[in-house]
Amino acid sequence: MLHKIKLLYLLAIAAHSIIYGQSYTDSVISKIKIDYPFLSVEQVEDGIIKVTYPDGMERLENVLPYLNRKIPEGIGYTVIDVPNTDTIPFFWKYKLWQQLYLTQFAHRSIKSADVNRNDLQELYGFQYIDGTPYPAVVFEKNETDHYSIVYSYPRGNLYVQSIYDIDQDGNLEVGILDSVSFNEKFYSKPVKDSLATHLFFTSNDFTGIEPIMGNFDGDSLTDFAPSIPPRISILEYNPSITNFDTVYSLLYDWHNYDFLVGFAIGDFDQDKRTELVSGDVRGSILVIENTGDNSYDTTWSGIVSTHNAYNQTQTDDIDGNGKPEFWVMGYSQVTTITIFEAVGDNQYSPVGIIDLLGVASFTVGNLQPVDIDQDGVDEMVVSVDGYVIILKFTGSVNQQQYSIYYLKKVGEGYHFQNAVMYSLGISHEKELLFSFYKFTGLRTDFTEIYIASDDTLTSVGIDEIQSTSNYLVNYPNPFNISTVIKFNIVESGEAKIKIYNSLGEEVNTLLDKFLSPGSYEISWEGKNKQEEYLPSGLYFITLNSGGSFSTIKTILLK
Repeated sequence: MLHKIKLLYLLAIAAHSIIYGQSYTDSVISKIKIDYPFLSVEQVEDGIIKVTYPDGMERLENVLPYLNRKIPEGIGYTVIDVPNTDTIPFFWKYKLWQQLYLTQFAHRSIKSADVNRNDLQELYGFQYIDGTPYPAVVFEKNETDHYSIVYSYPRGNLYVQSIYDIDQDGNLEVGILDSVSFNEKFYSKPVKDSLATHLFFTSNDFTGIEPIMGNFDGDSLTDFAPSIPPRISILEYNPSITNFDTVYSLLYDWHNYDFLVGFAIGDFDQDKRTELVSGDVRGSILVIENTGDNSYDTTWSGIVSTHNAYNQTQTDDIDGNGKPEFWVMGYSQVTTITIFEAVGDNQYSPVGIIDLLGVASFTVGNLQPVDIDQDGVDEMVVSVDGYVIILKFTGSVNQQQYSIYYLKKVGEGYHFQNAVMYSLGISHEKELLFSFYKFTGLRTDFTEIYIASDDTLTSVGIDEIQSTSNYLVNYPNPFNISTVIKFNIVESGEAKIKIYNSLGEEVNTLLDKFLSPGSYEISWEGKNKQEEYLPSGLYFITLNSGGSFSTIKTILLK
């Protein structure tokens, strides 16, 4: 029996003005046909569309609720109904490679760098296990391309804030926030090819949340911009004192700004002066521009249509019109990303708006531009409210429009932190790091590394099967009452067999125990964790053991 449920699909159209009624519905239908030619789509009544999948499954979606958003003419507009987006085309783009006891709190993300210059990217963060925080640690790849701890910092060093060549000697320093003083300790390399393990100096100032470093005023000395509400400060490294001097400080007016956090950085109006963009809890945006050596001034202020505008980043002319962009993400009833471009010297205007319906987070989120598919145009990695959403530019010159490149939701019972992408050298594409925590009486934090998969919508890649150490198969398939899952373990260790639905949501764990090498089998009766029978449909069976990850697909028929 076919189940008619809401169409789980990306709704993303660029609007020069509000599009009403039939023309809007036609635009959505056209967009679906272009992005997903294997789907059949038709209108069944005013504002209601029906999509039919190759297996005959039908899904319905009411597109009219998206007409309430009023977007000024000339602004590209994208709408993505996140919880109701079909994850089937995206879910197996990445597969789990390894889970680490590694975390960063709040707005901070896992850091990556090759500090010891051995051509292996390290991962930096700290550990929070069974309710206990442990000091900052360094993970590095071993001979199996998996990560293990190679160094632990002294107790009290928790949040890894920055990795940068502060003194411009060609070697990276690592900055870690002290859990007692909340000043940042900077560690240098005692020898050329070592990790940064020598305490270089401790900052004279509290360095806030996710500070940024760079050369803002062009004088060859490292500048440092921490977020320290209610003040914005810019520091500069002074080699004569081996520390930072404060060169600019703005005590902003609480009546106009409330808890400014984060920065986008670039020359957005192309006047050869660096701008820093920050946002606050009420959606107010402030731009500070470098005006000379150690000289800065506020040059523009604006507002976005949502609160909690704590996440900013920058892209280098993503739509090809010759202008760089800065992005601001905020959350209220929905999550909204506003894309700005310069319209004159120290003048900025929105050129794109992305509404992420069904998600909102008041504490955690981040934006990261990454050219994942190596086409010369950045994709945007968005972390918010338990989701990682990768957006791909699909517009044209002066037309900001986006579709989903990838989407994943953290599993049930887990609490999302954020996601970030790095080139770790494990696969042919950049790897995705997904950070979250779980309560099992006490809190434990994890970071999972996902690598690019050759899997497609219809089958697991042959190369992937051949490279997997453990085999996995089930019969009968399709099945009606129960199916037997047979698998082989080649190395002693923890073995996990889990079931996922077509949305990528974990619905059951059939096995989680230590196993010795050998052949095993286990049965599944088509039930979820609550011992309730699941509906007919496509399901994924995964085996994770000994560093190998295998996936097969099965169909439950009733």
